[in-house]
Amino acid sequence: MKFIRNEELKKGMRLGRPVYNKSGVLLYDINTKLTRQGVNSIKNFGLLGVYILEPTEPAQEMSEEDREFERFQAMSVLALKEQLDMIIDHKGAHSLIKKESVVGSQQVGWESRAEWNRLCSYSSLSLVSTSPL
Repeated sequence: MKFIRNEELKKGMRLGRPVYNKSGVLLYDINTKLTRQGVNSIKNFGLLGVYILEPTEPAQEMSEEDREFERFQAMSVLALKEQLDMIIDHKGAHSLIKKESVVGSQQVGWESRAEWNRLCSYSSLSLVSTSPL
């Protein structure tokens, strides 16, 4: 399984992790084979990318606890991204911001939308990973 950015998604790829919206509603489950509409939906949803299974890789079932963690993580990151987007839009497209936050026990400073997007690419979300920053 590997993380694939939106620009690289193709019809026929299979999801390695579930995809949830900001309300926690399951949009696509594990092993879902992406259609052209599914690819466009993921791109329009604002995700950076999703986890995709290798062509011969079997889908692995997730425990309810793991699914709930994926759901919580997706909701949290999408909510934070939405808040940051509002801050950026309020200050103007060209201004830089300095937003301090604690992630786990690490202090993280987000300098710009690009920095936020880079940081989000590490989270599961199918925005994406369960490993710490």
